Amino acid sequence: MYLCWALLTPPLSSLAASPGVDSDYIYFGTTTDKSGPLQVNGKSDTDGAMLYFEKVNATGGVFGRKISFISYDDHFEEKRASANIKTLVEKDKVFALFRPFGTAAALAAIPLVREYRIPLIAFSGAPETRVADPYVIHFRASYWDEIDQIVNLNYRIGTRRILLVYQNDQFGESIKRGFEKAIASRPGMADLPSVPMKVDSSDLDAALKYAAERRPEVIIMGLAGKPVVKFVGEYHKQAGSARLAGLSVVMPELLIKHLGNEGARGTMLVEVMPFIGGGTTVVDEYRRAASAAGKEISYIGLEGYLSAKITVEGLRLAGRELTRDGFVQAIRKMRGLDFGGYAISFGGGENSGSKYTDLVIISHGGRLVH
Repeated sequence: MYLCWALLTPPLSSLAASPGVDSDYIYFGTTTDKSGPLQVNGKSDTDGAMLYFEKVNATGGVFGRKISFISYDDHFEEKRASANIKTLVEKDKVFALFRPFGTAAALAAIPLVREYRIPLIAFSGAPETRVADPYVIHFRASYWDEIDQIVNLNYRIGTRRILLVYQNDQFGESIKRGFEKAIASRPGMADLPSVPMKVDSSDLDAALKYAAERRPEVIIMGLAGKPVVKFVGEYHKQAGSARLAGLSVVMPELLIKHLGNEGARGTMLVEVMPFIGGGTTVVDEYRRAASAAGKEISYIGLEGYLSAKITVEGLRLAGRELTRDGFVQAIRKMRGLDFGGYAISFGGGENSGSKYTDLVIISHGGRLVH
């Protein structure tokens, strides 16, 4: 099953010489979690992207071509994600892969990127997905950048006992390696072995028991979706005293919704987007669009929206005679391009257009402060 968002979408067999492009449409595709443990994250990301794509389509598209977005459900399962990507590339023949959800999906896409020279606009912040290939494109900081931000802040205020609880999959393993690197670079840090946790949270009690035994001052949660909610909720029930911190994949909106303002209060999060409360042009633009469409406002939704905005600018810069190579070159030539408070700059061998990070804390009344 897949959903395709574009009015009167013609069959993909009518594509012109450049794969994924015809006289009326540019075809993008993704695989995401619509029905699994991270479905809230997946939906928020897709909703954000669609807000901008629909805005572009409503004004005539890019050089008269509208954007068609094909999205398959993978239930956050690696095999399904891999199969979906293969279908998008070999059967649907999309122009580019747009933010396949999760580290495993991005890693599954890279061999096909190299074989078919198809652009990949990546979602994952895992360094393992940041390969030396111009067709693999990142618009955000890496997970390792995020982890270093958390560790550095706590180290500067004297914290020496930091424990990592990480998701037992490729995403979590990447987080673990980044955490170990950040700890090793700072003298005097306690050596607290990291704790893996299954995506279905079936070993939550064991993770909580280990955390209590090791008496950390800070616990970094290398988790996403429902496992984060369960961990934070149960940790507070057990009167844990450590400060809790998470990465950009942790949705503060989800914590507040399920745990309440007090249950989520005090959680520190690293974000890779401008402050969601507003004050920058692109955030205010996104908030208006989401409110008008009845969509929930979230950091992940903003990331999807902004990624779509940058992608469309790449299409415009590539010109009317659109090719995959021309699109990639247009993206790679962006230098300090401001998208309303979020700058993108490639160059100097960088495979990511941004290293921006920000720290926010869930405060009283569910208010985010940074």
